[in-house]
Amino acid sequence: MNKMTQYLKDVATLECQLYTQDRLLNTLKIKLEQLGYAASIEEPKDNSSKTGILSLVFCFFGIVISLTIPVMLLSMLLAVITDIRNFWQTAFEFYFVIIVIATVIAYRVDARENAAKKKLYEEKMVKYQAALQADKQRVERELVWRQEMVDQWYQVKEKRMETKQSLDSLYAVGPVHAKYRNLVAISTFYDYFDTGRCISLTGPGGAYDTYEYETRLGRIETKLDVIITKLDEIIANQQYLGDLMREANSTLYRIEKQNDRMMKSMDRIQENTELTEYNTRCA
Repeated sequence: MNKMTQYLKDVATLECQLYTQDRLLNTLKIKLEQLGYAASIEEPKDNSSKTGILSLVFCFFGIVISLTIPVMLLSMLLAVITDIRNFWQTAFEFYFVIIVIATVIAYRVDARENAAKKKLYEEKMVKYQAALQADKQRVERELVWRQEMVDQWYQVKEKRMETKQSLDSLYAVGPVHAKYRNLVAISTFYDYFDTGRCISLTGPGGAYDTYEYETRLGRIETKLDVIITKLDEIIANQQYLGDLMREANSTLYRIEKQNDRMMKSMDRIQENTELTEYNTRCA
């Protein structure tokens, strides 16, 4: 392997390392934003009303208002039919009896409904208090894990700075034009040199010329978000990029899954060995 081929491979590896670290930082940031926040639990409302003298009075006046006219009409009808001489006395007595009976019935119905509402409210309050307590415990556990996620984020951030410095140093001593200093272009250039398709960066038939030509024809994909979704399709023309991206996806998957497993156990904070191993490889 000549010096240019090795140089391009090293640069592509660092570019992918930087890309992986950026994705990892973003994943940890999203996880941080989800941890340690209390859930919105709606407190149940007491829809029952107090039963007593006041309620009885309300029932009485409600019945009086609603039954006065109908009872008076009915009393007049009865007076005509039965030929009762003392109509007003009879009407009043009949009216009074109806009002009392209706008031008692309405009061008892109201009291029964209120008792049912009160019981339902108390049951909901028990569940509400239990949900609050469970959520409080969850938040306390997540706050502990949130600090672990913060520590991981700073670890990756530190390694990312080291990777960027190393990458900048390699670019500073190399011949690659600033336009092509990215993961897709560099890894594609490596494929050109590694397979013997190109023996120089510049000039007709060089890596720059071949890259621009194949980009215009759509033979190679330049957008990373698209590349991630169709790794199997790009392997033919961008083999090394595909290898790097698969390794990046695998690394992120292993780190995230170990964090998820440890968070589900919630027994004690443990070191994410996958992250530690990755940071060691980056160093």
